[in-house]
Amino acid sequence: MAFPNMIGVKPGGLDAKVRALLPGYMTMGQTGMAGMGEMGMPVPPNSIPMVGRQGKHDFITMGGMFTVLKVRARLDGYKDPGWYDNPPGTLAEAAGAESLRRDGIDVDAPAPVEPGSPA
Repeated sequence: MAFPNMIGVKPGGLDAKVRALLPGYMTMGQTGMAGMGEMGMPVPPNSIPMVGRQGKHDFITMGGMFTVLKVRARLDGYKDPGWYDNPPGTLAEAAGAESLRRDGIDVDAPAPVEPGSPA
């Protein structure tokens, strides 16, 4: 654990430079490992892939590093009961224009410039 957390690091031209020595090189971990499962990369033989899988609402990342527990009040057997049906009104949804305006959010405002990036 002597290495810093690299999430958010912008490698710039690093990939192109390293590919000169290692064709196919790809910097991993800039935004976490969430996108790795959806890439469809081949899995080496005799390995247990940690690639995640499609869930009810979106892709569930890194399937080998967590557990999805499906809890039900009454089951009649051991078959997979499928995804939980959320009660109406219990899921987050995108805010509408009126709600954003009410909260002082201007979606047409220019995006903020990240520190250190060319303006």
